[in-house]
Amino acid sequence: MSPPAAPRQTPAATWLVVGLLLAGTVGCTRQAGTPPSTPTTPPATTARPQPNGVARRLRLRAGPVAAHFAIRAPAPPSHTFTVRILAPRHADVAVWLQTWYGQRLDVLGSTHDRANCQAAAEQTVCLLRFPRLEAQRAGTWTVHAAKRSPRPAVVQITVTFHPAA
Repeated sequence: MSPPAAPRQTPAATWLVVGLLLAGTVGCTRQAGTPPSTPTTPPATTARPQPNGVARRLRLRAGPVAAHFAIRAPAPPSHTFTVRILAPRHADVAVWLQTWYGQRLDVLGSTHDRANCQAAAEQTVCLLRFPRLEAQRAGTWTVHAAKRSPRPAVVQITVTFHPAA
């Protein structure tokens, strides 16, 4: 006696099954223990706001990685502010601020920017001065740092608000 014949599928049904199988495997192709290739935020960088003028040290692991921390911005129309970034010379780090209402304020595109940064020994020091920001509001802002270079780095960021004269 011969085995029963398998039911015949139409080409459309076959492609539907193949499509569903492919869709089910998207995101499952990375091996366990392999870090993702997109920047991630270490959980330790989401603590309470950093005090005004106090440096925050971010330990950024190897590969592209991002971190952030909170600051309290006083009334920007009545304050100027500075951002100081200290990073290893090999590190390529971008820094920006995000207000509590979603406005992005670019600070530095790269610590390799020689217009705003100076290399000294094995460190790069960037100092950026910002005027009063008439259109911005006080509150909790987030400082973001994204490292694009491959080696791990410890980056120090200080945001200092000054009453405008």
